[in-house]
Amino acid sequence: FIDSGRRLVYLDGKPAFNFGKYKGKYVEDVLRTDPGYYNWMMGGDFAQHTKQKLSEIRENLRKK
Repeated sequence: FIDSGRRLVYLDGKPAFNFGKYKGKYVEDVLRTDPGYYNWMMGGDFAQHTKQKLSEIRENLRKK
């Protein structure tokens, strides 16, 4: 697991979601195709550590 809330995992070495409609999907792909999902998670009742890790992943993707 990437985060303490167990919402993010590594799948084939890449960050992926571990819940909901995007379970098993790479974070990079979801943020590209459904950018509002990030905002939904940030406003949702998720562990702060989950939000922090998702933000870090998003920032790293932007740097690419």
